[in-house]
Amino acid sequence: MLAEFVRELVALGRRADSIEIESHESLPEVLFVRKGDRYEEHEVPPTRRTGSVNGYADLIAVMKDDGLVLADPEGGAKEVFHDHSGIVVHLDRLDRRDTFRLALLRSQRFQTLEGLAAGSSMDQQAAIRMLRFGLHGSGVEKLIVALRKVDFTRKSDGRSHLEHGRESLGNSVEAAVQPTSEIPETFMVSVPVYINPGFAELTLVEVWCGISIDLQASPVKFEIRPLADELHSAVLRAQASIGAKLAADLPGTAIFNGRP
Repeated sequence: MLAEFVRELVALGRRADSIEIESHESLPEVLFVRKGDRYEEHEVPPTRRTGSVNGYADLIAVMKDDGLVLADPEGGAKEVFHDHSGIVVHLDRLDRRDTFRLALLRSQRFQTLEGLAAGSSMDQQAAIRMLRFGLHGSGVEKLIVALRKVDFTRKSDGRSHLEHGRESLGNSVEAAVQPTSEIPETFMVSVPVYINPGFAELTLVEVWCGISIDLQASPVKFEIRPLADELHSAVLRAQASIGAKLAADLPGTAIFNGRP
């Protein structure tokens, strides 16, 4: 608004050489326009009110501050949008240019699951390290113990067959895995989708994962990944929890799952 105002004045000054714009540091909220020997005062519009917060409690404090959020005589002036990227608060629903934002930070544990969804194989020790450090506290302790107990025994018997001008060589490989009964085909982890203050417990979700063992690889490989649509479903459930919490804490507020 201020930039447009100044551009209009400058354009006007170009059309009429006698017009000049002046300001003074002691009065930053006023512009003085000189037209020949006459001065006019013009109020400089204030800058737009914008800001960002980091946690849920700060967001609620902004929404309940009557000095920040303009009231609507009919109620419902407050407006909030939320999605996987963050939360946007409109301070004046009619104007919609004054906003506060909260960027939602995905937890490292959820990011670990996103990385696993791309699909990758790892050996026994790498799988244990991933579970121990990438998904700690999510309910994988029993799986780690089961993986540590697994013992792989490989036996190779070589045989060859010689003919005139031709040689063939084959190997028979036996792989014994003990015990595999303690390793489940699927398992569930509980992780927070977002880690901002006040959001970890609010967005705690359960995600089903699967595990596959490739006995033909050397060394034996494990593939661990979330089951189909589990991560998308987790995000939807986390967003639903955020929307329900906002509705409970901010009655009368217009709340939308989406982006403005």
